[in-house]
Amino acid sequence: MQKISLSLTEKRDKNNCVLRAAYNVLLEGDSQMKIDSDYIKLDSFLKAVNAVGSGGEAKLLIADGQVRVNGGVELRRGRKLYPGDLVTINREEFFVE
Repeated sequence: MQKISLSLTEKRDKNNCVLRAAYNVLLEGDSQMKIDSDYIKLDSFLKAVNAVGSGGEAKLLIADGQVRVNGGVELRRGRKLYPGDLVTINREEFFVE
């Protein structure tokens, strides 16, 4: 299992619109991911934990029903993950904290 710490950094313009958002991932020991924002979308999560190499791969993995959130198959790539959610990808579990 991997422990993953994730923080979100954003760059905004003068109208407070997000120009760029980046997730910083720190691999530790167990399968936990800490997020500093309110939520992270499932496809972004899969990229952050290196389960996929691109958004297209995330879309296919989710559409194939290979991703579970809190025990149920999740088919929405825009699903918002919050602290306390458990994501399972091909028998590997990740806990969002």
